[in-house]
Amino acid sequence: MPAYVRYSDDVRILDPTERETFERITVVMGKAGNVTEERYKHYVRVSHAKAHGLVQGELRVFDNLPPELAQGLFATPRTYSALVRLAHVPGELLDDRKVSTPRGLAIKIFDVEGEKLPVHTGATTQDWVLDTGKYFIAGDAKTFLTEITATDASLPLPGAIKGAVSAVSHATNKALNAVGLNSANLDFFGHPKLNPLTEAYY
Repeated sequence: MPAYVRYSDDVRILDPTERETFERITVVMGKAGNVTEERYKHYVRVSHAKAHGLVQGELRVFDNLPPELAQGLFATPRTYSALVRLAHVPGELLDDRKVSTPRGLAIKIFDVEGEKLPVHTGATTQDWVLDTGKYFIAGDAKTFLTEITATDASLPLPGAIKGAVSAVSHATNKALNAVGLNSANLDFFGHPKLNPLTEAYY
């Protein structure tokens, strides 16, 4: 039986340098955006740049949810309009036939009432971002900064090198999978080539 812990401010211990780390992440990703804007002659997202599809639908909140789940968006039974965007993870428009990466699924839910973050005051949407990885490979902001810095440093590399890295990563992880093991890092660089609609998202 899963255990649920209701969030409160004392559940999480904040790193005193976290705000500084967030600012550095913004700078690194901004530089990456400048590189891809110059390459493609227009701005693309610095993550999940290449879309595979856009789906319009509904999110239905049922009235029989257990109390630990019936909170926030799920507190009241209701149907929301939603858009779903399927994309690959990198901030580049890579050739899917040669470079296979994890997939992302972003959900924008409309007409959501309630308290918002300060930068979203006045917004009536709620956004969710899901990924094909069972867990996020960066456990904290500092690790994410290290990983996004390394990933963005690879932007100038030729597509052929990225394709080779993807192929080797996929083959190596496939061998690990055969003996019951898995590497989230190898999966990031060499995700199996699957139809985005057949993937599981977390």
